[in-house]
Amino acid sequence: MNSRYLIPLACALALGSTACSKTEPESVAEEPDTAAEENPFFQPSLLVFGAPQFDKIKDEHYSPAFERGFAEQIAEIEAIAYNAAAPTFENTLRPLDAS
Repeated sequence: MNSRYLIPLACALALGSTACSKTEPESVAEEPDTAAEENPFFQPSLLVFGAPQFDKIKDEHYSPAFERGFAEQIAEIEAIAYNAAAPTFENTLRPLDAS
């Protein structure tokens, strides 16, 4: 596939499900969760480069971390899709890349 089509295709796939919807974006729930308090992925790390403390991570910590990450990225992509300003590189592709 020609590389000049790759970025528009990726944007179309990422925004496809949210751009077609007429509803307002949903915000990520900020409910306090006792399990989240114990999850090392959700705790600030004092290690070099902010790396998680892998010695404290258990198998059951991964799923909630993935779910929270998915929800945060969906919210960021919805914010891009629902931006009322005309799409530009600065307000579309840079935030998509950072999401």
